[in-house]
Amino acid sequence: MSLSKFAPGKAVLEMFAKQASHIVSAAEILVQMGSADRSTRKELNKKLHEIENLADDGTHDVLQKVAHSFVLPYDREDVYALVSIVDDIVDLIDEAGDNMVLYRVDELPAKALEMIDIIAKCAALTNDAMKLIASMGEHTKKYALEINQLENQGDIIYRKLMREIFADDDANALEVIKIKFVVDALEAAIDSFETLAVSIEGIAIKES
Repeated sequence: MSLSKFAPGKAVLEMFAKQASHIVSAAEILVQMGSADRSTRKELNKKLHEIENLADDGTHDVLQKVAHSFVLPYDREDVYALVSIVDDIVDLIDEAGDNMVLYRVDELPAKALEMIDIIAKCAALTNDAMKLIASMGEHTKKYALEINQLENQGDIIYRKLMREIFADDDANALEVIKIKFVVDALEAAIDSFETLAVSIEGIAIKES
């Protein structure tokens, strides 16, 4: 019998799904910020901060629920790990957007926009996976594989972008550093999606 049928376990799973929706919302704002001008980015960044705050509140709520529940859908340590990774993802998306504004970045390189697109795809896949987390199955393996493929694409794009911006002798050194701050946060966010997928797949294996 699935523990998700018990009220405490079901509540935790529903909270996971809610947290995943914050990832999607944050990624959608990041996509808009990627191609926006400076003034528009500032306004979008405020919205991104609001989403990050909602995600932080949600993380606190989940942790409180877990701390006061005897019946959980999975091992307590696994639940804590999932909550932490999801929170990290939203934080890193927020950091990427914040760096665009903080360092007054102008137009982002095309490859940086490709990385943002990968984040949006990872967010959508993760949102779907979290909705089905109560019934670990083949879809979990498929999700982990798709995220891994996207993470590999992100790595390739990141390395190519770093090579391009540092190989350009005419590039403004300060602008290169600004771009790197943004791109490093994007890369870390993509990596965190894979960390989450591996964690979910690990739980599925333990529960099988």
